[in-house]
Amino acid sequence: MSDFKGTVFFISHDRYFIYKICERIVAIENFKFTSYNGNYDFYKREKDKQTAVELQSISPSSVKIEHRQKKNRNLNNTNSRIEETAKSNSDLARLELRMKTVEDEIKDIESAMEAAGSDYEELNRLYLKKTELNRELDSILDEWVN
Repeated sequence: MSDFKGTVFFISHDRYFIYKICERIVAIENFKFTSYNGNYDFYKREKDKQTAVELQSISPSSVKIEHRQKKNRNLNNTNSRIEETAKSNSDLARLELRMKTVEDEIKDIESAMEAAGSDYEELNRLYLKKTELNRELDSILDEWVN
């Protein structure tokens, strides 16, 4: 596929495939298509920059006022909401950490696959491990989304 000079439209969660093939990412964001001319790393860097800009645009005074209003409206439920939020944030942080770990393991395996060259037995072993990790990553992503 990498030798094909035309356009290929694909949807994939396989980051190895995306890294190897993709030269442009079109993401569906805020009910519209956004084009990123670059690979997946470029897309992630751009998203991180956007997030940083959005965080800088929030004024501390508006956050304080909003927080105070919300606290006044929900005074009776504050403790239970704090507990739920803490648990939810803890669960999300745990899942995100596990996703990062699995993604790093997949990258290591991909590097090892490139280094293995034509050692078919080693390539097969690495491929099976990568397949297992991709299934685990899919499972983590499902849990994270839900």
